[in-house]
Amino acid sequence: MTKPIHTNKTVIVLGDRDTATRAAKLTEKAAEHGATITETHAFDMGEAASHHDLTDVEEVVTALRSAISTRTDIWVPFPMPDLCREQHVRRLSLVLQRHGLDLLLGRELAPCPTTGGYNEVDFALRSEVRAVDTLDHAAIASAGMVTLSEEIERALTEAAEQSPESPAGPTNEPADDADVPEKSFSTTEAAQFFGESVQWIYSGLREKLFTHLDGSAIEPIRVGTSGRRRFTMAVLRDMALSCYRRGIFSQDQLEEVLAKLSLAEIAQLAADLAAKETAAKAIRTTLSGKIVQAKDAGLSSYAIAKEAGLSQPRVMQIIKGSKEHA
Repeated sequence: MTKPIHTNKTVIVLGDRDTATRAAKLTEKAAEHGATITETHAFDMGEAASHHDLTDVEEVVTALRSAISTRTDIWVPFPMPDLCREQHVRRLSLVLQRHGLDLLLGRELAPCPTTGGYNEVDFALRSEVRAVDTLDHAAIASAGMVTLSEEIERALTEAAEQSPESPAGPTNEPADDADVPEKSFSTTEAAQFFGESVQWIYSGLREKLFTHLDGSAIEPIRVGTSGRRRFTMAVLRDMALSCYRRGIFSQDQLEEVLAKLSLAEIAQLAADLAAKETAAKAIRTTLSGKIVQAKDAGLSSYAIAKEAGLSQPRVMQIIKGSKEHA
């Protein structure tokens, strides 16, 4: 059941030039449904049919830009005669839904269904998701706005730049990982962060489903003579954000993956700190032993303190403590 349109609602009309000539009748019909037309965007007759990608139809992108900027629904009075292709209708609807808006269809201004009726199988295809993504970004770029995913990505990048790099702790990885500059994860570990299979990762890389904002493919680093894939935190975050932008992940799924990555980062930092504390304790023990040996060899506490860069009272304290524990 479609939701009724609210009274005093504003809409943007989108159609071909023939539709635009019916402005008076459209205004009257909109008023019957409590709506006011604020703008009309018209393209040449048959132009939508001649393009597989709606980003090539300037008036469509302009209408989307205005709709997103002003938070206004788009009304297509004659969807199939004007847009000609079912996928054009579906993609327009999906882009608007991303921004909490409706695509209104027909003379009754009925909201395009969010489920069923528009070939859900086709929606799941990668080409469909890419087309929606491309159209959405074209409208966003035209409006000079940023998407939620871009804001998240920017915040994560800024946080990463401000945080100090942590040295890699002890691992069980082979020696050919020595050239990896930061903590990284195997393909199996990467798949676990996403709650998916290893084959899902391989397939995504092969089909270039993981992309940066500029459209370039996200690639893991390669290590060792075998060129094994390793995934850094930055790469994994980029992959998660790409899945969100493409509609593969919902916002809840994105937040779940990012939370897992944050917890893994915290665990690694804690492990690094524990390793440093253990190493520091071992160094202190060795230093204490050397100080005692130097004292027993006849060196003064003053000479030892000067050489070790410690205060003389501190050296005396170390010597006293060692004797008490002897």
